[in-house]
Amino acid sequence: MKITFLPHSRLGKWAFFLSLAFVLLLFAQIQFSLIPLPVFSFLALGVAGLVLSIIAFVKRDRALGTLISIIIGAVIIFVFGSILVMSSDLFKGFPVAKDFLQKAEGNDMSGDGMNLGDVSQSGEQLFFVGKNRLYTINIDWTNRNEPA
Repeated sequence: MKITFLPHSRLGKWAFFLSLAFVLLLFAQIQFSLIPLPVFSFLALGVAGLVLSIIAFVKRDRALGTLISIIIGAVIIFVFGSILVMSSDLFKGFPVAKDFLQKAEGNDMSGDGMNLGDVSQSGEQLFFVGKNRLYTINIDWTNRNEPA
């Protein structure tokens, strides 16, 4: 079976050129910002190219352009899907390992401590990491000590 670059079927050609149009329009929009269309309109071109290329691939159009269209469409779905999931606060309630470790180091396992990155507050004390060591300080910055 000979594999060519351009697809043989009309469906495969449409898929390839829609995916190519998505890539070119997105590049032009990012580089020059001359096109007065939102990126989501380009997204429709890429997703349509993905659907058509999958149909063409199932119908035995095994060209390299069809496979490139499938890869471009998969990247579109992955990137925009991850942006959508991250912007929806779907994982807002999950504890982050860094937060948990800082609270554990500061003996605050209740979850009500305030995490400020390298500085955490629990009750009347502040905990911070400096030079790979954990320090505790009273809330008024007196009685600085280094736990063992």
